[in-house]
Amino acid sequence: LICSERERLPGEWQPLLPIVKQIELTPFSSREAEEFLLNRGITDPRAIQTIQDLSGNLPLMLVLLSTEPAVKVDELSATQNVIERFLKWVPEQESVKREAVIACAFPRFFDEGLIGSLLPGADGKELFAWLCRFSFTTGHTGRWRYHSIVRRLMIQHRFDQAPEQYLELHRRLVAYYEVRLAGLDWMKQKDRDYQQLQALELEWLYHRLCQNQGFDTFVTLFLSAFRRSFYAQELVNTFMEVHEDLRGRSSLHEWYELFRQVPQCRDALDCSLPDWIPLFERLAEYEGLSDSTLRAFVHYELGYFYVSQRR
Repeated sequence: LICSERERLPGEWQPLLPIVKQIELTPFSSREAEEFLLNRGITDPRAIQTIQDLSGNLPLMLVLLSTEPAVKVDELSATQNVIERFLKWVPEQESVKREAVIACAFPRFFDEGLIGSLLPGADGKELFAWLCRFSFTTGHTGRWRYHSIVRRLMIQHRFDQAPEQYLELHRRLVAYYEVRLAGLDWMKQKDRDYQQLQALELEWLYHRLCQNQGFDTFVTLFLSAFRRSFYAQELVNTFMEVHEDLRGRSSLHEWYELFRQVPQCRDALDCSLPDWIPLFERLAEYEGLSDSTLRAFVHYELGYFYVSQRR
C-alpha cells in the first residue's frame, strides 16, 4: 500500500509506524533528475539541461516540463509555456483560483488575511487552504511561502503578460503592509515589539522596491540601523532579493553591485571592514540622501574607514 501526503503521518498512525517506511520527496539530484527525464522519453541533452535549470530539480516542475517528450528547448525557455502547463491543472471555470495561484506568489509570505487583501471579494480562508495543498508551498502557523523557483516563474509570467497588473499587485501589498504597520500603534505600546515592526517594514519596503520605488527610504533605514547589525543585515538582504527577483528590470544595478562587493559584510556587518569604502563613497555623493544627520554620519564613517586604512 502506497499513499502520499504533504505532512508526516499524524499521531493516529503511531501503532503502525514500525511497519511503515516514510520517504520525503525532496528536490532530485542532477543524476536523479536526468534519469527521471530519460524515463519520460526526453533524450535531447540540451532539453534535459534546460529542464533542470528551469525546475531546480523540483519534482512537480520536472513533471510539468516533461509532459511532452518531443518538447523544443526554445519552448521550454518561455516562462509563459511553463505556467500554462501548470494552469492546466486548474479548471478554466475556476477563475479565482487561477488568479490566486499567480497573485499569491507575489508576497514573500502569505496567510488568509493577506489573500483577502490581495484578491478583494475572494474567500481568503478557502484559497489559503487550497494553496497549502500544493507541493510548492511550505510553512507553518498560518505563514506560508512558495518555492523560490515556482514563485519567480509566476511573477515573471504576470510581468510578461500584464505589466500593469504586475504593478497593481505590488501596490496592493504595499497598502496591505501600510495598514498593518499603522495598526500596530507602535509608539503607544509599553512593550514594543521591534521584531514585528521590522518584519512588517521589510515586507512593505520589498514591495515598494519591486516597483522601482522607495530606494531613498531603504538608504535612510539602512544608515539608521548600520550600527545595529541584525536589522541592517535584513535590510541589505531584502534589497539584494529584490534585485534578484526583478531579473534585470531594476534601475538600481549600480547599487546592487556595490552591496554585492561586500559579501563578508552581508554575513556579519563588521562596520570596520574596508570593504564598505566604495559603498560609502557613493553614499556621500548620493543626492537622494536628504537627512543632514545621516549625511554627516556617512562622512564620519567614511573618515573612520580611511583612518583605519591610513588613507
